[in-house]
Amino acid sequence: MRIEGLEIRSISAADTYPLRHLVLWPAKPYHYVQLEDDATGKHFGGFVKNELVAVISLFVEGPEARFREFATHPSFRKQGIGSRLLLHILAVAQEVGAHSL
Repeated sequence: MRIEGLEIRSISAADTYPLRHLVLWPAKPYHYVQLEDDATGKHFGGFVKNELVAVISLFVEGPEARFREFATHPSFRKQGIGSRLLLHILAVAQEVGAHSL
């Protein structure tokens, strides 16, 4: 099933923390989800009806980029949201001159 009405927007690192915690590290303390290099990353959220349902963070270092902390709310999985976020960050990485991800 594909989700209709998905909007991808730039968000702050702090906006990613609730989903990172819920999906990636629910048993860890909340501060565990904060990365040392969050301030240098580009963070994106997938919104459905203005609700943040997925997050991904992109870190670009010269010609190389990497994504980290990729999480989709369990209620919104298997709907193509993650795939759309990946395609979005691939385009962003290319726009800023990264040649590999």
